[in-house]
Amino acid sequence: MKSQSAPVEESVPVSDDDASANSRPAKRGVPEGLWLKCPGCRATIFRKQVDRLLGICPECEYHFYVPARTRIEQLLDIGSFEEWFAEMRSVDPLGFVDSKSYKVRLTEEQKKTELVDACVTGRGYMRGRSVVITVTDY
Repeated sequence: MKSQSAPVEESVPVSDDDASANSRPAKRGVPEGLWLKCPGCRATIFRKQVDRLLGICPECEYHFYVPARTRIEQLLDIGSFEEWFAEMRSVDPLGFVDSKSYKVRLTEEQKKTELVDACVTGRGYMRGRSVVITVTDY
């Protein structure tokens, strides 16, 4: 059986003057986001493999951040999620103040997560069984 090898790219010089500068094939860049570096074990891993494992490193089982709505999509039967309490908003009844006010922190987190609250709660189906689910996004 004949072994297959990758095709060899050849470059053609534009002129004799720049032949030495163009004698190497142009490098192709790796598409952005194709590979991830695991913060747990520092391994370089294929993003699609992490996606197949629902956000878990195949080398060390580090759990990558997964947004709440994505986690719900991963867990529940397609199209079965019915969100509850979507109209509820976080408030600051204690008037909490730190280096930043609670209101400022809340606004920053809402922009970052695109959620109005840290919890997404509702009902759906998991493998045909009715479930109630709450997922936090922090």
